[in-house]
Amino acid sequence: MAKKLVATITMPTQLEGIFNAQSFLGSVPILERRYRRLHTAYAWYNIAAANGNENGKEYKAEMAQEMTKEQIAEAQKLSTEMVEANPKLMGD
Repeated sequence: MAKKLVATITMPTQLEGIFNAQSFLGSVPILERRYRRLHTAYAWYNIAAANGNENGKEYKAEMAQEMTKEQIAEAQKLSTEMVEANPKLMGD
């Protein structure tokens, strides 16, 4: 229930390209399960960082220390796919 509620509350914000929300969305998978959704968390932090969010930059760097080069490459690919599917994630 909580997972669905978070998605419902944050979805309009993420679609508007609100960078603090993107950084927050990076935290959601970590709270859910530390390693299970590592790629998704990194992808959100990558998008937030690309938009200039300081928290996104910091958390992305922290996560990268715990990931292999292959995992980072996969997560970066995911963030690219997310932005291609929804360009509004990169702001105006």
